[in-house]
Order: sequence, then structure tokens, then C-alpha cells
Amino acid sequence: MQECFSNYRHLIEPTSVSCETSFSQMKLVKTSRRKKLGQATLDNLLQIKLVTPDISGYDPEESIYQWLTASNKPRGG
Repeated sequence: MQECFSNYRHLIEPTSVSCETSFSQMKLVKTSRRKKLGQATLDNLLQIKLVTPDISGYDPEESIYQWLTASNKPRGG
């Protein structure tokens, strides 16, 4: 039976660092001023904080181009 689980040993994190990081980030997001955040909003904000890359590596040129070209499209009417 141990042979069966030995293949999956690398999938289990040996520490609780990721869990502790998640709780720390949640405490930063859900402050006393934001205590009425809904679960979906809290989930989305935490996903942004925990999963997205650091802002220092972000190049806004593509997003700016898309925003500028999308605003020039003719509107129906």
C-alpha cells in the first residue's frame, strides 16, 4: 500500500506556509472597514492577491492598446 502513495508524496506540501500566507493575505483584505465583504468577492480578491504575478513584472502596453482600440469601435444606434 505504501508503494501506491509513494508516487503522490511530492504533491503534498511538507509545511503549512501556503496556508499561513493565505490567512495573512485574507487578514489584509478583510479589514474592519470591509467586514461585510461577500464570500464571492473575498474569494476573487484573495485569488488576485495570491495567484497573480507581482506588479513589477507587468507590462501595461497590451492592455492599454486593447482598451484604446475597443473604445473606438462604433456603437450600435
